[in-house]
Amino acid sequence: MHLHWKNHETVKVICKPCKPGQAQQYAEELARLSKGIVIDIKPNNIIIFYRGKNYVQPKVMSPPDTLSKAK
Repeated sequence: MHLHWKNHETVKVICKPCKPGQAQQYAEELARLSKGIVIDIKPNNIIIFYRGKNYVQPKVMSPPDTLSKAK
């Protein structure tokens, strides 16, 4: 999200394995972690975030311990 927000003000997140009503929980958690603002949650599990007017890009873009492609 932060890499996309580098050039754009909004980002669209698609939740593929979402159960009905679970997109709201994902939106709240992503908003808390990214400090973005949820604009809308579409019926087909698409969440649209706004980065905010006073957005400051974090120094570390991704966590240091991520999964490899094989995993």
